[in-house]
Amino acid sequence: MNKYKLVKFADLQVYTKGSDIACELITGPHQMSIFEIHDFLLLLFIEQGDGIHQINGEKINLAPFQIHMVFPGQSHKWNFETPCKIHKLVIGTSALQNVIVGLEFANIGADYNSSEQLNEEYFFRLLGEFKSVQTELQVRPIVSGLIELRCRIVLQLLKALNRAAFDNLSQRPRPAIIYNFQLLVESNLYRQTPVAFYAKELGVSANYLSILCNKVLKTSALAFIHHRRLVKAKQLLQENDVPIKEIAYELGFNEYSHFSTFFKTKTGISPKQYKDSLCAKNRYDGECW
Repeated sequence: MNKYKLVKFADLQVYTKGSDIACELITGPHQMSIFEIHDFLLLLFIEQGDGIHQINGEKINLAPFQIHMVFPGQSHKWNFETPCKIHKLVIGTSALQNVIVGLEFANIGADYNSSEQLNEEYFFRLLGEFKSVQTELQVRPIVSGLIELRCRIVLQLLKALNRAAFDNLSQRPRPAIIYNFQLLVESNLYRQTPVAFYAKELGVSANYLSILCNKVLKTSALAFIHHRRLVKAKQLLQENDVPIKEIAYELGFNEYSHFSTFFKTKTGISPKQYKDSLCAKNRYDGECW
């Protein structure tokens, strides 16, 4: 049985009304039976509610005045109990590329705190910006630039709250192409895509992309892709009820042996040895099968 569902922004057109940004209000009980992985940024503003939200293996107990962030490529699942009032903001990859430029995300989708507990005043300040986005989405014709600007304000306020989570340690601004490359990688972790694919999407040559990655990220484009796929593989291996072979297929490997070779080349141990080491640490908790 497939434990993960891949959800693309295009699948959400039923309520985005042609925009690359969407808003929705979640009320009452709402449960996801399996983990979802998106190719978009998801922001949840928890005004009221109880339950659990799991993001990349981290279990978060819902509480009023929280903000939850799920980056492209991250896995998540929730169980919201009634009564709840949760505001949902979705930013598609194409819009996100415009929104984040200059905000200095250190590692898109990696190492960012999944949730922030805010005080009431700051929460409603952010929620006010969310409602401004919601209002603009109802206006025709839609002015995409204005909506993206309001989303940018939301992220700037979050950045001010937890600057260390967003800022690059180096204060040198990164070229927009690097941000877009990172977003594309996070959105394609579940398929094997060569550097040439990303170069074509970005409108540059594979050689130029690798040169730029070496200069800015201090690693080649291919090495960055492999690193992010390895991180995702380790996260999935922490899900004890998911067979290793299924994880291999989820990540786009046609053969388990190919996945095993990839993993062992990068870590020095096989996926099974890695999973067994996790189980050894947790055996007294009854978490391994």
